[in-house]
Amino acid sequence: MRASKRLPVLFVAVTLMLGSPAGYAAETQDVNRVTSWNKVTDWFATIGKSDRDKGNILRRRKAQRRARRTEKAKRQAEKERRERAGQYKSSYISQ
Repeated sequence: MRASKRLPVLFVAVTLMLGSPAGYAAETQDVNRVTSWNKVTDWFATIGKSDRDKGNILRRRKAQRRARRTEKAKRQAEKERRERAGQYKSSYISQ
């Protein structure tokens, strides 16, 4: 099989593996986690770059992911706090 034919097959295989529910279930909620999808996209982002550029790109992407995940965790915690407060308030009023 030629390299030009292998790339689409590889892409489909990786997409199917990463798109499966088992792949999502394996991920934790840690803001510093490194997922398989992150590794694949980082690899594509650093193809043909010098080692110095690769390091800079990877550090920047990791920091951006961490910031997005931290913000998402904050929003989720705030949402859960509001829901708990609303449940407590409604149960207090109904008594």
